[in-house]
Amino acid sequence: MFSLRSPNRIYGRKFKKISLKKQRIIIDLRIKGLSLNDIVDHFRVAYGIKITAYYIKRLIKKYSIRAKSLNRYYDSLVSEKLDIVEFDEVYQGRQGKVLGGVHKGSLYLITMDRFHTKGIEDLKQILKPIAERFPDINIVFTDLLPTYKKLIEEVFPEALHQNCYVHAIREVKKRAFTINLAAKKAYKALRKLQINLEKQCDKLRKKRRKLKRWERQLMDQESRRGTYLKLNNIKPGSRINPSDKTRIQFNKKINILRAKIRSLNRTLSNIEDSIIKYTHDIPGAEAKYKKYLVKRLQAGRLLKKFKDVLYAPPNVFNKKYERLLGLLKRKRSAFAKYMRKFMKNNPKLFTLHQSGSDPGLSANYMNTNSIESIFGRKRAFLDKYRTILGSEFQESIFEILRLHHNLSRPYTGPRKDTSPLERLGVQSKYNNYLDALFGGLAS
Repeated sequence: MFSLRSPNRIYGRKFKKISLKKQRIIIDLRIKGLSLNDIVDHFRVAYGIKITAYYIKRLIKKYSIRAKSLNRYYDSLVSEKLDIVEFDEVYQGRQGKVLGGVHKGSLYLITMDRFHTKGIEDLKQILKPIAERFPDINIVFTDLLPTYKKLIEEVFPEALHQNCYVHAIREVKKRAFTINLAAKKAYKALRKLQINLEKQCDKLRKKRRKLKRWERQLMDQESRRGTYLKLNNIKPGSRINPSDKTRIQFNKKINILRAKIRSLNRTLSNIEDSIIKYTHDIPGAEAKYKKYLVKRLQAGRLLKKFKDVLYAPPNVFNKKYERLLGLLKRKRSAFAKYMRKFMKNNPKLFTLHQSGSDPGLSANYMNTNSIESIFGRKRAFLDKYRTILGSEFQESIFEILRLHHNLSRPYTGPRKDTSPLERLGVQSKYNNYLDALFGGLAS
């Protein structure tokens, strides 16, 4: 058995001895989400002590043995009180898959472990020991992962399996969102055509005003040239005398105006063609938008009825459930077909309603929000977790992380004065998880 009381036993005399107090700091910084290199740099700058990432891993592995022992002891104390649990996964990259389990109500963390695939065998390796440690579990909440259907029946044969409402609504909303997105795209396409038509019409009006102005200028120049030719007894078709600069100037202005008018007429013709095109395309775009708008409204109404069924009181559930099924059978929209298939493929959404049992939970608890909130609070740690994937230390950290959660009180909220362990009626003799790890030693 290796010892970590003095790192110079591992790395040589150039390393200073690390006190228990500083070992506590190392573990706490790691649990709080700092990476191994961040901790190494912190000790170098703050304390002038040189440690390595390997030393931190060995330190965590050593104290994870005590953390595991404490977790099993606390599990035995609260085992009879854990009746309703929930499981959910978090994904950190392709390889960073973590399964978490928590007791509803107290937020006592019963597991946090890595799994490799979503297959039954991988998840069973995590859930089977939990079923053995907590035999009184009677309701299990999970997300919509298909693996859970068979797995929960096999591992927890006496427990009811209930799917999370939030995950279900989230999945249905994804499909409704695609319809909403298509409606928005159709509306944007329609508005683009309408705006372009307005711009072209406005442009046409301006160009026509300019054309009239140039035509008046052309008529004026031609009139002035005719008056000049008449006063000087010059025939209109006669050759121009090079010395007659006035006549040359008149002809130059008239030719320029005629060229401008010809160019403007071509522009007006193009604008009129585009107006005809936009006028022809707008009715089709309007019909397409109205079609998607109807689909969006139908999807919104069906989603609302689906939520009403999920959160319906037990005395009216069957009535609302049958009414929704009848409505979905009558509807021919793609969203209605999707919802029929979704409800058929996820019968565990209605387990508690159809079983007739009353777990004493309100509709707001029919989800896996508890474990998701824990994942959210541990996000800084989970973001760094990928750096130790595939190493011998990857499992050690989770035991300490679990002990930290169960013995720590939240910073805010109505239950900030109690830890998850205390909410189950168990008082720890330690002030915090570090005291528990180090046996109350601080130096």
